[in-house]
Amino acid sequence: MLLPPLLLVALAVLFGLRPTLVDPLLGAAAQAMAPTFDPLQVDSSYDAWPVAEASLATLGFGILIYLGWDRLRTLLDRARELDEIGPESWYWRKLKFVPKLAAWLTRRLQHGVLPGYLLTLAGAVTLALLAALLVGRPSLELPSAETLPLPVVGSALLIATGALATLLVRDHLVLLLVSGLVGYGSALLFLFTGAPDLAFTQFAVETVFVVVAATVLRRLRQLPPPLQVAVSEARWRPLALAVSIALGSVLSTLLLLAAAQPFDPQLSDFFSAQSVPAAHGRNVVNVIIVDFRALDTLGEIAVVALALVAALPLLKLSRRRSS
Repeated sequence: MLLPPLLLVALAVLFGLRPTLVDPLLGAAAQAMAPTFDPLQVDSSYDAWPVAEASLATLGFGILIYLGWDRLRTLLDRARELDEIGPESWYWRKLKFVPKLAAWLTRRLQHGVLPGYLLTLAGAVTLALLAALLVGRPSLELPSAETLPLPVVGSALLIATGALATLLVRDHLVLLLVSGLVGYGSALLFLFTGAPDLAFTQFAVETVFVVVAATVLRRLRQLPPPLQVAVSEARWRPLALAVSIALGSVLSTLLLLAAAQPFDPQLSDFFSAQSVPAAHGRNVVNVIIVDFRALDTLGEIAVVALALVAALPLLKLSRRRSS
C-alpha cells in the first residue's frame, strides 16, 4: 500500500532536482496544444541572500512570539467572544447549510412527477435560447412568403394542426395518434426540403413509436386509477402554459432568423463540383448520403435498426396470437 505514494514522492523529488528529465515530455505536450510554443530558458543560478533574509525574518518573528506567548495567549482568550462572528464560525454555518440546501433542492426537483421534469427541461432550454438571443441581439427580418413552396406550407399546417389538436383531446390513445401528426408532418417537411434520408428515418421511428406507445397505453388502461400518475394536476397547468408559450416563441424567432438569412451556395457548389472527381458519382444526392455524409447515414441506419428491434416483440406477439 505504501509503494504508490512512495513512487509519486520519489518522482516528485527526482523531477524537482532534475527537471530536465521531464522537459522533453512537457515540451511535446505544450507544442501539441500551442504550435507557436516558444521554450523558455531558465537560469538555475540565483542569489541566496533574499532567501536568507526571509529565513532570518521568519526566525525573528518566531522568537518574538515565543518570548511573549503568555501575554499573547491572554489577549487571544479575551477575544474568544469574537469567534461567534469570525470567519471560522461562518465556515461551519455554511457547512451545516449545505445538507439543508441539498435536501430542499431534492424535494423541489426530484418530486417524482414526470410533467415537472419536462417543465424543468423545457424551461432550462428556453432560458438558454433566450439568453443567446439577448446576447446576440440579432435583427429580426421576416422571410419572404414567395420563397415558401406549397408542400412546405402544407407540412407546416399539418404540424400545427397536430400540435393544436393535442390541447383538445383527453383520451390518451387518441392523444398519441394525434400527436403523431407532428412527427409525420416533420417527415414530410424533410422530404419536401430535400432530405429524403431524414424523412425515411422520421417515418420509420414515428410509426414504431406510435405502435409501441399505443400497446403500452392499452395495458395502462387496465391498471386501477390509484396507480395512474396525476399528469393533469392543476398546479402544473399555469406553469406549463407559460413555459410552452415561451419555448414556442423563442423557437419561432430562431426559425424566422434562420429563414431570413440569405442562401449560401458554397456547400451546394462544392458537392456539385466534387461529386464526380471525388466520389465518382453523378447523382449528387446519393453521393452526399453515401460518401460525404456516410457516418451520418450510418447513424440513421442505426436508428431505423433500433426501431426495428423495438418492434420485434410486437411482431412475435402477433404471430403467437395468430398461431
